[in-house]
Amino acid sequence: VLLLEAGGEYTDDDDTDIVVRSNRHVQRDHYAKFFWQQAQEQNDVLPPDNNHTYTTGRMLGGESSVGDSRYNRGTAEYYAILAELVDDDIWNATNMLEILREIETYYPADNTSFLLRGHEGLLPVVEQGIVTSMASKLVAAFTAITDLPALNDYNDLNATSEVGPFERWQNMIFGDAERMSANKVFLNEDVRERSNLVIRLHSTATRVLFTHHKEAYAVAYLENGKYREAWGKDRIILTAGINPPGIVQQSGIGDADYLDAIDVAVVHNN
Repeated sequence: VLLLEAGGEYTDDDDTDIVVRSNRHVQRDHYAKFFWQQAQEQNDVLPPDNNHTYTTGRMLGGESSVGDSRYNRGTAEYYAILAELVDDDIWNATNMLEILREIETYYPADNTSFLLRGHEGLLPVVEQGIVTSMASKLVAAFTAITDLPALNDYNDLNATSEVGPFERWQNMIFGDAERMSANKVFLNEDVRERSNLVIRLHSTATRVLFTHHKEAYAVAYLENGKYREAWGKDRIILTAGINPPGIVQQSGIGDADYLDAIDVAVVHNN
């Protein structure tokens, strides 16, 4: 497994516990450190373009309340569509439910889907304990207007309805304050020592490379401004937060007219 991290190693940085008036401008005042996007040295490879940003928050650093810690599993319908699109049943709802249960430790307030959740995983998921009167009124109103049922657990993939209003969020936090991140939860010392994991810092994925049969075989990335390629043996999976659509477009998948206009070779007109 090759992990590309756009920033450096910031694991030991202090967390920002809460965004208040004195630190609410973290992104504005500390953009270069925590929200790096396109470095100047990349210009020879990828000319700067405000419409094509590559990287947002850095993973190997302290998680703060700047980021949202809501926990959303997705729906069975979503995973069915994904499995069909990639023709791979590993993504179907049955398999994904087992994976999601394996990675979480669920702390419900009084949730009836307790047995459908995981309780021995590394990721703590805490259901909000307090339901405000306003939340209850809003759920009642949405239910009356839409005829959708109120959801007791909006992350229950086996629910009769996966769409509807709910009173409580589920958060990826420890206790009442410490927010979780992929770095804190999954990249512990034991994991980092595994021989099958390689972490490249100051490296940003730019595009996926395809064969003439439209099969992905590698990822192009910039490491300290230098062009690199990483070839995949089995699968190439983009897990770049909100950025995969942009990376896919830069890889040549998208509207052909638009890709031609920005000088990107078309792999698939979509």
